[in-house]
Amino acid sequence: MTDELYPVPAEWAEKAIVNAERYAAKYRESVEDPDGFWRREAQRIDWIKPFTTVKETSFHEDDFNIRWFGDGSLNLSANCLDRHLAERGSATAIIWEADDPNDRGMTISYREHDRRALAGSRQPADGVLVRKAVAFMHRPTHTLTNNLPMITHRLSSTVFIHRLRRFHKICVIGGYSPHVVGGSGAGVWNDRERDVQARRGIDRSAHW
Repeated sequence: MTDELYPVPAEWAEKAIVNAERYAAKYRESVEDPDGFWRREAQRIDWIKPFTTVKETSFHEDDFNIRWFGDGSLNLSANCLDRHLAERGSATAIIWEADDPNDRGMTISYREHDRRALAGSRQPADGVLVRKAVAFMHRPTHTLTNNLPMITHRLSSTVFIHRLRRFHKICVIGGYSPHVVGGSGAGVWNDRERDVQARRGIDRSAHW
């Protein structure tokens, strides 16, 4: 750990979406009028069914409940990917860096991300693997777990699943310590699968 500070280059600061002053103003607004603030911020994304209630909260022990935009509905794929294709298809959507500094990272455009997420994709662990898992899903309420580590295929397969728009629950299981993924920790993994009542899962044959 070092206390050395690296000042932001002036040309970067000029292009910043949020500077210190704007951040302070937004924070103040969120504290003074949280309902109005989040109602306005939520307009930045596309809604299939617009919400009417921003949040419903109860912190009583016998009735604990926190719901945001509870009566609205939206689609992850449409907001994270689809709506950017027409005008920003060639722009960078994902910057992926490997754990090993000696390994080459990659950048993926919105258009390439879309191609990877298509049902007809031939990329390993993308469309083909997902379709094989989905083939066994006979009921729309069944849970499909995505057990892939933090690689680009995890994002592609997640977007594909959301595009189906027929699953009520999708559980992305994180945590890839040796205690979870192998050896005596296999039981921990099974417990997670059972907790969400998963019928099928997307996994990998090797660990990075």
